[in-house]
Parts: sequence; structure tokens; C-alpha cells
Amino acid sequence: MSFQLTTIKVEHRVKFIYKIWLLSISQENILFCEQSEAVMSHSE
Repeated sequence: MSFQLTTIKVEHRVKFIYKIWLLSISQENILFCEQSEAVMSHSE
């Protein structure tokens, strides 16, 4: 029983970390897109 509980806790933690990781990646992508757009507009 306690083993099942620990695996559930680990699963929740992994999902939580995964969500944060996805968020940070999407934010970095948005920043990167904005930067590349700014570079494009400057070069025109």
C-alpha cells in the first residue's frame, strides 16, 4: 500500500515538473520568435 502511495506521489511530481518544463520551453520559444521577428524587421 505504501509503495503504491509513493509511486503516485512520484507520478504527480513528474507531471508537475513536466508542466513547468513545458511552460518554460513555450516561454523561451515565444521570446525567441519575438527576437527573430525583431531581427527580421530590422534587416528589411
